[in-house]
Amino acid sequence: MDVASRFTAQVLTRCELYTIDKKDYLRLHLLVDKWPALERALITRCLSRLRKKKQTI
Repeated sequence: MDVASRFTAQVLTRCELYTIDKKDYLRLHLLVDKWPALERALITRCLSRLRKKKQTI
C-alpha cells in the first residue's frame, strides 16, 4: 500500500536575488503604475501561502 508523505520538499535549483537601495524603493511609485496596490497584493499573497504552509505542517 502506497501512502503519501505528509511532508514534501521544494528545492530551488537556480535563483537570482536582486536588491535596490532604500531611496530607489521609495521612488518606485513614480516608475511603476499602481505600485502601492501591487506591493500589497504581493505581500498578501506571500503571507497567505506561508500561513497555509504552516497549517499543513
